[in-house]
Amino acid sequence: MHAIKPADFYASVCGCPNTGSQCPGIRNSPSTGWPPRAFFTKATAAPIAILVVGKNPGHPLLNETDLYRGKTPYEIAAANVSYAESVFRGEVDHLEGVRASTRFHKNLVRYLSYFLDVPDDPGQVFRYAAFTNLVKCSSPGEQDRLQPRTMEECFSKHFLREVDYFRPKLLLALGREVESFLQRASWRHRLPVVYVKHPSYYYRKDEEAEILSQLKVRIGECVGD
Repeated sequence: MHAIKPADFYASVCGCPNTGSQCPGIRNSPSTGWPPRAFFTKATAAPIAILVVGKNPGHPLLNETDLYRGKTPYEIAAANVSYAESVFRGEVDHLEGVRASTRFHKNLVRYLSYFLDVPDDPGQVFRYAAFTNLVKCSSPGEQDRLQPRTMEECFSKHFLREVDYFRPKLLLALGREVESFLQRASWRHRLPVVYVKHPSYYYRKDEEAEILSQLKVRIGECVGD
């Protein structure tokens, strides 16, 4: 077991020098407020139960860029942790001009609380889980598929280090694109991968309870006590 200090770890991620040459289709520009980002946990020690893996961060919200523009990698990492907590708690309105949907964050916390049998509260859920993205940088088209070269580069350079750092028992893949990549790379990360529908979208009301119940069984088998 080792102590987790997210800002310390993610400073190297936020300082990634890669551009569109190494990672086609992404924008990495800390000087304009578009750095690698989108990670969160409240866990204080590894191993954790679940590492939640999204595709890549969406465009920075209005005034979110002000939190990162011109900052050092450590400052960017610390700002992202603080900002992510505000968003997961639904407290983004204090940032002027922000009117963002929190469906993704509410659904993800709700799913995790059910899977982990903890209160439906991000402060409790993320004591046992961490959230990250397969690719850490935004892409111009948020619905565009990621370039295979870009996924491989970020996976090799950052994601495998995250796995070593957090030592999760399970990878929870948000969406089929992420699941497909993680399944193909399973021989490298050596962890079970469980798919859940991207939290930005709802399951059908007549299907959700059964689907989540089945997922909970699978996750429980991997996570254990």
